Amino acid sequence: MEDDSDVAPVIRETHFQGYLINDLEYQKVDARMGYMAMNIYKPPEYARWGAYNDRKINTVWVKRLVADFQQRYNNCSEATCIEVAIRPEWLKKREDVRAVIDGRRIKTIPLLELSEAGEKAMKTEQLIMLGGNHRREAVQIYVEWLEREIQTVEAALKKKEEGVGAVFVGEGAEEVEKLKEKLKGQKEMSEGVRFWAVRLYDRGESTQYDLCFR
Repeated sequence: MEDDSDVAPVIRETHFQGYLINDLEYQKVDARMGYMAMNIYKPPEYARWGAYNDRKINTVWVKRLVADFQQRYNNCSEATCIEVAIRPEWLKKREDVRAVIDGRRIKTIPLLELSEAGEKAMKTEQLIMLGGNHRREAVQIYVEWLEREIQTVEAALKKKEEGVGAVFVGEGAEEVEKLKEKLKGQKEMSEGVRFWAVRLYDRGESTQYDLCFR
């Protein structure tokens, strides 16, 4: 049930895993817990991707996302968050779940961490990712591009600083400071873009709907 409306039109189906999608949407509203953050550049090993949102990766969509990221990186929005099915007792700090994230920065959103019960559960269960395959792929490419940009700026800065006497005044000093500021910004961005907002759903006990996640 991955929503790729942010990258391309999607043909809406009426059923999913044999259930009416309208019925499942009502269940989702009741099961919604709130929002947290997750590292999707290096996601948790227990996160299960593509089990139910197994649409084949479309490289055109991914390239479009990467290009969009360079203009506007929206990783902390209710409209672009990635949906996750989890049990409340698996959360280390359930009180950290946020009810609203729009207008906030991803670094202010608590990271999803598992409780001791959650860690034990991951031996037989998994964290079900209900979307985000294309975004995860695009983030991988975007971060790697940023890292190459950082290396380029670092090399330029090193060359300047190793210049004759390494003493800068006037335009030379200004240019060095600009490179340092650019490098600082790029490093902060490279770190921040690895994280994405996730909307948590209580998958509940062994109900007819929970069977979808087994």
